[in-house]
Amino acid sequence: MTKLDRMIAELCPDGVKYGSLGDVCFKQPKSNISVGRIKELSGLVNDHSIIAFTSGKQDYQIPVNFHIVDGENLYINDGGTADFKYYSGKAAYSDHVFCITIKNDNNSLKYIYYYLKNNESYVNEFLFQGAGIKNLVKKEFMNFKIPLPPLAIQNEIVQILDNFTELTAELTAELTAELTARKKQYIYYLDKLIEKDSEKAGAKWLPLGEIGSFTRGRRFTNRDFVDSGLGCIHYGEIYTHYGLFAEETRSYVSHDMKNSLRMAMPGDLVIAGTGENSEDICKAVAWLGKEEVAVHDDCYIFHHRLNSKYASYLFTTSNFYSQKVKYAAGGKMTRVSGENLAKIMVPVPSLEEQERIVSILDRFDALVTDIKIGLPAEITARQKQYEYYRDKLLNFEETNKWSNK
Repeated sequence: MTKLDRMIAELCPDGVKYGSLGDVCFKQPKSNISVGRIKELSGLVNDHSIIAFTSGKQDYQIPVNFHIVDGENLYINDGGTADFKYYSGKAAYSDHVFCITIKNDNNSLKYIYYYLKNNESYVNEFLFQGAGIKNLVKKEFMNFKIPLPPLAIQNEIVQILDNFTELTAELTAELTAELTARKKQYIYYLDKLIEKDSEKAGAKWLPLGEIGSFTRGRRFTNRDFVDSGLGCIHYGEIYTHYGLFAEETRSYVSHDMKNSLRMAMPGDLVIAGTGENSEDICKAVAWLGKEEVAVHDDCYIFHHRLNSKYASYLFTTSNFYSQKVKYAAGGKMTRVSGENLAKIMVPVPSLEEQERIVSILDRFDALVTDIKIGLPAEITARQKQYEYYRDKLLNFEETNKWSNK
């Protein structure tokens, strides 16, 4: 029996009473500071700044003279979806944030935070209402029932969850650092093999336009997708679905559309010509399937005389990156033209040397891919473990058998 089990058996052997959130908490004054104003104030930060909470994921630092509340408070998005935040100290919050605090010392606000966080999906589903962007129904939210064990038990649960949260954060940081280190190591060997080693093997630096030709794809939309038919590659899928190579497509369009589209042949490179920023643009996938495939109009088809995998690896080197960002242009969306892609210089060794480089990089890419899959999966598993443990800690037998789930 754990310490917490003994405390529950001793202090509330017959179950735990439930009360409404409004019984133990009260609403802080509504803020009159907009998110825009908070962003403006964040540019005036000095040595005496405070945190400012908004309805977005990002919080800001603003001058201390704009603070609204002090001490322990919970901050909840007033619109959209619930996102509970706990903070103790001077703080400000935007007019789209609902703020509450504890009424007295008989209960722990951080315990209530953990309980609400554990029930975030319920709050989202039942306590946010309205058409379009849903809003928090504050009256119903303040009537939300929560278990209220004795303060000693609340504090013990907070200590356990604080420790577990800290351990989970440390592990996530370690795994993320490991993944970052492996990516840097991968880029180092990639650059060394393709640029330095290929030069030693007699590679010539040529513009991509002398190695092959660029053809822009043609328009199709998500509404054109069918369950089976002509394989197609949409530019967005290059960022979200495909790696460096592909033998099967994720999406299909009707065969009847083929004559109105442009096709990539086996061995061609399909390149995203549009993106949200210059860093990500020009991600490329080598099409290694047996059949030709339709290509979206925000992509370019690179028909070339290189080893297909070598061509795809070229587009991930530091040298290629430094050249493409010079040609990236645009406002809301960043674009690179086929004419400018053709100007980018790359090392071209013999086909035998390309094959040797590919064989080495394939082995290294397999190791990095395993880590890319393994580490995020491990991070997700730890988060699920934490949520399971939190749920177990925060479930109590109620004296009147009432449940809000």
